[in-house]
This record gives sequence, structure tokens and C-alpha cells, in this order.
Amino acid sequence: MRRILFMVGIMVVSLPSLSHGAMRTVCPDGSGDYITIQAAINASVNGDVIVLCNGIFLGDGNRDIDYLGKMITVRSQGGNPEACIIDCGGNPHRGFNFHSGEGSGSVLKGVKVRNGFAATGEGGGIYCDGASPTIDNCILEDNVCPGGYGAGFFCRSSSPALNNCTFFNNGTGVEIAGGGMACLDYSSPILTGCVFEENRAQAGGGGMICAGISNPALTDCQFWGNSLQQIPGAWGGGLFCWSSASPVLEGCLFDGNLATCGGGIACYDHCDPVLTGCVFSENASGGGGGAFFKYICNPQLVDCTFNNNSGDYPVNGSGGAILCDASSPTLTTCTLAGNYATTSGGGIYLYQSSPSIERTIIAFNTIGESVYCYGTGSSPTLTCCDVYGNAGGDWVGCIAGQSGLNGNISLDPLFCDAANGNYCLADGSPCAPFTAPNPQCDLIGAWPPGCNAGVAEETVVESGLGLEAFPSPFTTSASIRYSLPARAVGALVLLDIYDTAGRRVRRLVDSQPTTQLATVEWDGRSQNGERMAAGIYFARLGAGREKVSRPLILIR
Repeated sequence: MRRILFMVGIMVVSLPSLSHGAMRTVCPDGSGDYITIQAAINASVNGDVIVLCNGIFLGDGNRDIDYLGKMITVRSQGGNPEACIIDCGGNPHRGFNFHSGEGSGSVLKGVKVRNGFAATGEGGGIYCDGASPTIDNCILEDNVCPGGYGAGFFCRSSSPALNNCTFFNNGTGVEIAGGGMACLDYSSPILTGCVFEENRAQAGGGGMICAGISNPALTDCQFWGNSLQQIPGAWGGGLFCWSSASPVLEGCLFDGNLATCGGGIACYDHCDPVLTGCVFSENASGGGGGAFFKYICNPQLVDCTFNNNSGDYPVNGSGGAILCDASSPTLTTCTLAGNYATTSGGGIYLYQSSPSIERTIIAFNTIGESVYCYGTGSSPTLTCCDVYGNAGGDWVGCIAGQSGLNGNISLDPLFCDAANGNYCLADGSPCAPFTAPNPQCDLIGAWPPGCNAGVAEETVVESGLGLEAFPSPFTTSASIRYSLPARAVGALVLLDIYDTAGRRVRRLVDSQPTTQLATVEWDGRSQNGERMAAGIYFARLGAGREKVSRPLILIR
């Protein structure tokens, strides 16, 4: 027995550690340990790390890269994807293939994949089939898949994890769907802090499509300026959910996306997404400028904001913020403001739909009624809602009988600064929690009371200090740009983040700068690295006795 135990001990000690594998280098000029990335992978075993030198990788062996099912990491040397580029060279090559059951231990980190071309019509940049790798801090740019799906990234029966990735300018507009990313056939990727910007497709999901019982989870993701060809039935400029796909989105931003149906998001055919703390701003479409839900889709929207979206077809534009066709969403503590439709429903347009709307503000929509019901098959139910200042009427049409009942009111919500996207509530707002004239209702709308609390009450001295913070609202990171007068160069400069109670939560700058201009990033975290709650914060710049503050709105 002792001999058996002794031999087992020897075997355990001699086993290689997967967490401390070999490190292999590859450089674009061939000066590393291996001439190509694929050669390094071929020689690797589980746990190895392949480090890519900065530069542009070209040619065979540095494209169509296959992990061969291995638990290895391929990463850039400095972690900067702008400095380490996989250039696929166009037709018929893509960047990476994951199709051998790769799991989370197969990692790609800190590289850019560009100029991929999927001759098979699936995944111009990265292709996943039955694999779930981890993709960190990567950029997919200028990839295409004419006539197919997922110009940037394609998933089939795969659930990869993507963290802080950027999808930029993928698709040419002739892709069927998913200019940035496509998730099909039971794919449920997890995306955190990803950005989809200026991607294009033809029929669905300029930024992303999920279909076929695919349920991705997106946290703190942003969709900017994605678009579809202006053809009839082009769905979801930012995100398209189709055929029993029900993604979960938290703290996501949809801004400036374009489609014929659902500028920000569109869901079609038994899709039940859950959206929490999302913002839809300045999206445009023929119908459902912010969101379009069709054919038995029953999404849940909580703490969401729809502002300045448009349903702007000149003849039948409808549903500036939301359009529902045979779908009945649930809206709780949402704010719909400043949206417009050229014909009907500046806020919400309903056809054969009966949404439940609770503790929601529908206000100042500039063209069209607050809620419009086409025909007689819709029965919206509103509870503790404030419907006010809509150009086409407030409690009119199919919601006319609900004013004054169940806590419903029609009073100015007193937004802090709607013109600049601040929909928090000023002092005296009737939408504040448990406030007259409806003391039985908790907070109405997506944003809490409080405009000028804490440091914002200080006297701002505009004596040469400049401070900008953008974007606002933001989900993952805000850029704070400051400028100093010449006399302040070399003096001690402090840049801090405060909450509305006046507590400093983060110090970003504590130095004596040698230049007058600088930009820093705030990632929405405290000094201890904790994620801060959604709400209003203030960036405060101080140089000597001079101070200036600017508000920032963080959404989750």
C-alpha cells in the first residue's frame, strides 16, 4: 500500500501544470521562436502562451488561424490591439477559426483582425462553430462576408466570452445580417464592455443579430451608428433578435443607429428579451425609432430611456420610441421623452398589442400622440405613469380613460436638463417617490431626483480652466478632457470624481502637468476598483484656487 501511495505521489509531482506553460514568441518579420502564428500553435500544448510582437502579420500561417482545440493563449506583446494586427488580406481569408470544441481556456487577447473575407458567407473576421473561446480586448475591423452572416464575428452553437472588444466598420451592406456579429442556432455568447460602431448589413442587425434560440448576454455594451440598407423589412439597425432569440441586456447604449424597422433594436417572432438600464438615443427608422417588437414578442424593459428617436417615414412613419405589432412588452420605470413620429405615436405605437406600462414617463414627444393604437385590438394598461406635454395629445385615444386612475397623472416631470440628456428629476417633481399627487407611487421614470447636489453647488470659476466629459450618459468609460491656462502649467492639478452627496469616489489626476491639454478616462469605478452604481456624478478640476465641475451620467 505504501509503495502505491509513493508512486502516486511521484506521478502527481511530475504532472505538468497547465497554468505555467511555455511562452513562445512570433514576430511579423519571422524573428521570433516560430515563423508564423500557426506554426507556434501547432507546436503548443495546453497552457502555453504565444506572444505576438507588435506589427502587422500577413500571409499564410498568419491568417485562417486554427487553435486545433488547444487551451492556449495567443496575445499581443503590449496588450494594444492597434499595435498588433492580423491583416487577412481579403478574399478568401479570415482571421481565426474556432471549430474544435475550444472552451474558455482558449484565449485571444489584445489583437486587431482586419480585412477578413468569408468566402463561405459566415464570419469574415472570426468564425466559431461548436466552440466557446475567450476573446479579450480585440478589434474586428473592415471584415466582410457578402451574402452571409456575421461580417466581423460568427457563432453557431457557440457561447464565447467577449470582453472589451470593438467591432468597427464591418460589412459592406450586402451581408444578409449581422454586420458586426451573428449568433445563430443555440449560441449564447457573453459580451461585456463591447462596442459596435458603424457596422452594416442588408436585412437585419447592422451591429448584431441573434437568432434560432440564441440568448446572448450583453453588459455595458454600446451600439453607435450601425445601419441597414434602406429596403423594406430591414430589421434592427443596432441589434436584431429573430426566431425565439431572447438576449439579456444590462446598461447598454444604442445611439444613432438606422433601419427601416427598429432603429435601435428589433425583435421578430417569439423573442422575449430583457433590457435593464438601457438608453436608446437618436436612433431612426420608418417605424419604431428606438425599438420594434413584432409577432408574439414580450420583452421586459426596466429603467430604460428612449430620447430623441424617430419613426420618420414621410407617409407611414410611426412609433418614435417604440412600435409593437402583435407583441405586449412590459415597461417599468422607463422614460420616453423627445421622440417623434411623422404620423402616429410619438411615444408608442400599438397594433394588436397590449403592453403593461408602470411608473413610466412619456413626455415632450414632439410629433404624434403619447400612445397610439391602430384599430381596436390593443389594450395598454398604465399604472403610476406621467404622460405630459406630447404634441399630439397625452391621455387621448386608447388610453383616454386612464388619466387620474391608478396613480396616473399629467404633470410636468421637471427634468433637470432634458436638452442635454439629463432626465433626472428636479426638486418638486411629481415623479419623485411617494410624492403628491400620487403618494402611493414609488419613483416614476428611469432617473432619480437630484440635479445639483454635492459639488455642483460650488461656485464655478471659469477663469481659464476648461473641462469636458463625454459621452454622457455613458456605460463603460467616459473621456474627460481638460485644459489649463498657461499660468497653471507646472502647478498642482487635481481631477476628481464626486457623487451627488459630495463624496469623492475617485481621483484621476494628482500631478503637475507640463502641457495645457490632456484627456483621461474614467471607467465608472471607485478608487478601490468597485463598479459605481448608476446615477449622476461630477468631474471636478482644480488648479490652485480655480475650480470647475461638469456632470456625468453613468448608466448600468
